[in-house]
Amino acid sequence: MRDAIVQIISPVIQEALGERDRVEAQKKDQQAFDSRLSELEKKYPGGNGFPKFDRVKVLQKMQDPANEIYDPETLYQKLNWDSYLDGQIKAAMKGKSGTSSTESTSTEAPKAPGTGKTPTTWLEASRNATSRI
Repeated sequence: MRDAIVQIISPVIQEALGERDRVEAQKKDQQAFDSRLSELEKKYPGGNGFPKFDRVKVLQKMQDPANEIYDPETLYQKLNWDSYLDGQIKAAMKGKSGTSSTESTSTEAPKAPGTGKTPTTWLEASRNATSRI
């Protein structure tokens, strides 16, 4: 009799335990997703070249049947592509110097290092010439 009761109740207990595990797993997944959204709100607060991460807007777009992107950061980037791209470019250019050195196109011959004046005598000219060797 005891074995019969155990056989009847055992599947019910196993089903209840499985349901409890599924509910706990869903809670963990939801907490991880909420945590991810909070991280993105901190990462993209607005200003600094990037648009503000709008949790509601991203979640609404994720629920759209035509949507195929389920990563909130990727969807945020797609929704704000132009602004996001501009922000990335500005961040990449930050710290770069605005000056660039170019090759001189002058037809003048380069001056020897250390000689700031034109020689006035043959002796000075010969000294300058030998100092370049």
